[in-house]
Amino acid sequence: MIIFLNTYPYEKKDLIKKYTEKFLADHPLQAIFSCNIISKDGRLVAKIPAIEYNGDSKDNEKNEKAILGHIISRYNLNISFKVHAHILPALEVIRLEHGLTIDYFENITKHSPIIPKGYKNNFAKGLFHGYNNDFTSALYILTPQIETLVRYHLKQSGVNTINKDKNGIETENGLNTLIKYKEFAMIFEHDVAFEIEALFCSSFGYNVKNNLSHGLLNDDESSSIYSIYAWWFCLKIAFNAFWNTKKIEEI
Repeated sequence: MIIFLNTYPYEKKDLIKKYTEKFLADHPLQAIFSCNIISKDGRLVAKIPAIEYNGDSKDNEKNEKAILGHIISRYNLNISFKVHAHILPALEVIRLEHGLTIDYFENITKHSPIIPKGYKNNFAKGLFHGYNNDFTSALYILTPQIETLVRYHLKQSGVNTINKDKNGIETENGLNTLIKYKEFAMIFEHDVAFEIEALFCSSFGYNVKNNLSHGLLNDDESSSIYSIYAWWFCLKIAFNAFWNTKKIEEI
């Protein structure tokens, strides 16, 4: 399992950004035109703005948004490669050779400190569904668990994640708001924080949280390469925390 999950590291935002900036410098026509991102049902869901080079601070902010759009576009390509070249072939071998049960995944989540207490069984069920090739069920279980995980660790760091309206009604902020807290980037490893934002929240990418919450995933999309990768990513963060804890206990 450790090889399956760590042959490829988390996607490194800084390296992707460096590559993206060089690519845009070498191919300026890719940068000077805006790019529309269209959903499968024909909706305009995001627009990567054109990059402008006139030194104006406002344009610099706009350029940052444009660069981020291109970064996530590259991230999407990287995900596709990893799923086809590594995750699916390796997962098939693991299924054939090991026949893991739900108990295996429950043991991981039970001893994984990153998974909040009271949610470990649900997380394990999501992981087990993905292992059994039911990525739709995995996605529908694990996506809310990622939000819960982020919220839990923010609360543990003293962050108030609750929004109170003028009538005193309190509601918990959603994932798209939680990732904007400065503590989010401090609590989670830099590249883990980037992947949570890029995969679950960005309109430039698959935008799992929004699409799932609003019932926008059809049968094919709910078991697409992005769903497979989301399952693998959730297993990776759960298992690595479990594995690191286990190694510390053995010292």
